[in-house]
Amino acid sequence: QRDNEYFTSNRMINTDVINEYIDGKIHNYQFGVVFDALKDHVFGVEFLGTNSYSPSVEKGSIHIYEDRSLIENGDLVFEEKTDNELYNAVVNYTWSIDTLNSSFKVFGDYSKQDLVIDNITSSDYKDSVFEDSKDINITTSDTETLSIQTDLEKNTRSGFKYKVGGKYLYTD
Repeated sequence: QRDNEYFTSNRMINTDVINEYIDGKIHNYQFGVVFDALKDHVFGVEFLGTNSYSPSVEKGSIHIYEDRSLIENGDLVFEEKTDNELYNAVVNYTWSIDTLNSSFKVFGDYSKQDLVIDNITSSDYKDSVFEDSKDINITTSDTETLSIQTDLEKNTRSGFKYKVGGKYLYTD
C-alpha cells in the first residue's frame, strides 16, 4: 500500500493505493556489420530497435479533507498504457585516399520514435459532494531525425593539411 498526500491551502487530499498491477513487454534488437572487402574502403552499418508496451492499473481510495474535516471520500482507478517504438540506423563509409593518411568519410544517422501514452483516471465519490469524474489524457509523440556528415582530410607531402566538411540535419 502506498499513501500520497496533497495540500492546497486549507484542503488536504489523501490517496491510498490498495492494489497495483503492472505488466510490460519489451523487445530489443541490434544488428551491425563492418565490411572492408575492398582495399582502402570501409563500410559499416548498424540497426537498433526497441518496442515496448506496458499497461498498468492502480486501484485505491481517495479522502478529501477541509480544515481537518472529511468532506468527501471515494474510490479511485488509474489506468495507463504506454506504447513505445524506437528505431535507429547508422551508416558510415571511409575511403583512405592515399598513402599520406588522407581520407574521405561519410556518416549518416536516422532515428524515429513513436510514443503513445493513454491515462484514464476514474473517481467515484460516495458522499456526492463532487460529481463522479473521469479524466482521459492521451499523449502522443512522434520524432524523426536524420543527419548526414561528410569530411575530407587531405595531407600533402610538405606536411600541410586541408580539412573540409559539411553536415545536414533534419528534425521533425
